[in-house]
Amino acid sequence: MTKIDLAFAHGGAVGQRRYREIDVPAPPVRDHLELVGLYAAIEAALPAGRGMVVQLVSSEGKEGCSDVAAAAGWVAVALLGKRVLVLDDAADSRRSLPGPHEAGLSLPELRLPDQAKAAEHTAAPEQVIAKVRGMDLYLAPLRNGLMQTTPLAAAKGFASLLDGLRPVFDLILVVPRPMGADPFGRVFARHIDGTVLVVEAERTRGAAAAAMVDQISAAGGVVLGSVLNRRRHHIPRWLRRSF
Repeated sequence: MTKIDLAFAHGGAVGQRRYREIDVPAPPVRDHLELVGLYAAIEAALPAGRGMVVQLVSSEGKEGCSDVAAAAGWVAVALLGKRVLVLDDAADSRRSLPGPHEAGLSLPELRLPDQAKAAEHTAAPEQVIAKVRGMDLYLAPLRNGLMQTTPLAAAKGFASLLDGLRPVFDLILVVPRPMGADPFGRVFARHIDGTVLVVEAERTRGAAAAAMVDQISAAGGVVLGSVLNRRRHHIPRWLRRSF
């Protein structure tokens, strides 16, 4: 097991650690009802009894996956009393979010090293994950670390790591890079509970959305549904400031 696996192996381990805390405002009130519905739909579609691991995928990277994941996590925690972890790799592909060092933060990347070097190179959770102040919402950027091996090996290893976090979190949201540019989301789909497509009104082509469904299904994954994101500005300012 890696250091991260061991740190989260028992319930309550999250609260016993001192994480770097960040302040983020709430998503617009007008979005709360839809976001509660998104969580309820995911929960209803999956077996009860363990933490859920779901990825939000897009075709091109302009559809707002990062926005939807962060907002859905906030609402699930603030309004439903859940504990949520958001792991985001997609924002890096748009270059809309500065890296930790660019932002002046000492937040190392969460990497998937070779198993033989895991204990040597995997950072402690409190160094990797930031906690939203006063909430059970945890955020971590995933940049340049998932593809150290082939997509297949990376997906298996990362899924195994997340399995160790299931007892601690009600929901883990993973935002991989766009499916049109990176194969990880497609391969990862079979190792988790389900996939939610994020499409943008009047921009995401129907053929592109259908292709994502076909690719995920062919890879052995389960498509839980889709989110229609109508906003023009997908990455809120508060999220840009967080990392």
